Amino acid sequence: MRILMIADESFARREHAMLRRLQVGLIDEGARILQAWPRSLGNPEGSPLITQVSFEDKGSAISLSLRARRLIRDAAQAEASSSGQLSSGPLEVDVVHGFGPACWAMSAEVARLLEVPLALDVSSDAGLARIADTERRLMRGTAGSDAAGVWIAPDQAMADALTGSCAWPVRVVPWGVHVPRELPRLAAASQRMEETSSLRSACVFPSGSDAEPLCALLEGLKRYLETTGNQVLVFFDDRSFSGSHSAWRHAERLGLLESISVVAGMESRRDLVLHADILIHPDARGEHRTLTLDAMASGLVVVALADELVSWLVKDQTAIIVAEPRAELWEAALARSFDRSRCEPLLRSAHRYVSEHHVAHAHVQGIRAAYLALTGGFPHTFAGS
Repeated sequence: MRILMIADESFARREHAMLRRLQVGLIDEGARILQAWPRSLGNPEGSPLITQVSFEDKGSAISLSLRARRLIRDAAQAEASSSGQLSSGPLEVDVVHGFGPACWAMSAEVARLLEVPLALDVSSDAGLARIADTERRLMRGTAGSDAAGVWIAPDQAMADALTGSCAWPVRVVPWGVHVPRELPRLAAASQRMEETSSLRSACVFPSGSDAEPLCALLEGLKRYLETTGNQVLVFFDDRSFSGSHSAWRHAERLGLLESISVVAGMESRRDLVLHADILIHPDARGEHRTLTLDAMASGLVVVALADELVSWLVKDQTAIIVAEPRAELWEAALARSFDRSRCEPLLRSAHRYVSEHHVAHAHVQGIRAAYLALTGGFPHTFAGS
């Protein structure tokens, strides 16, 4: 089976590791993968197992069809080059799979032009308003009423949010990560906290689109620092404040800038994030991140604003949940999260939850099953396709 994967810039930056795991797993099942990256990303790290091509992700709706045709042309040439052929023929693809709402229109147009089925991952509430337009695009023109599409949700909560707003079927395929058998960092982290009893670290991942809940977190942090006298190093991704300049000014007014560091591409630098003490999601936008699952699997305390669209944020089972974006609630959550002895049962429970529900192999098998269902069971096997 031949799969063309298309990712938008935001998804490619955040979930590069997940895409690679999925691709390698599908290749092990016999699939051939062609990955299309946004040109705005530059040249992502390559792989000898995967044919890569860039596409123009910036442009008007009027130019979409032209940009899609260029992607198809460039993909055919890349496939021919990787196979050692001097010239390219028509691009042969069984399924187009789009990741991230900013590439849904491109993915639908490519699938329409190639007359092949389309799978689209929905991992936040950001794309819910685009669903109807995306479905209509695939149904338009040559693909006609025989066009096949499926929405793929990373958990049941997101699938439930889709129900009633889409014509295509919705399939739940839980995302997966590699889960260590034990939590070796538990003892080391506890010892580090004892040795540096007043120093803590946190990585914060806001959506960047809503300042109010982030400001509430900052106020809670200020109260925690004043109450305990502890120091907290707070790391933000460099894109965190892209739509929340007021939150940055609020941090300045609170006198917190000395505690804040902005790290370029932090979400893709999981080696850095997984060495922090806690991971914080300060707003509720239905954003699913495998980084959160990695944190749970690795022994980080996850603290998050209650979000009914993310099933794996379970109060006192996988995370410390803040019911409302209020400073006093964030202060209490921070005080609890930095108390390692109080959090150890939560960390073990979160690790167990991820190992039971979100392993990488199951994600691969779920996507494989979705592709076979989408193509009517053809090819009947991945191997050799």
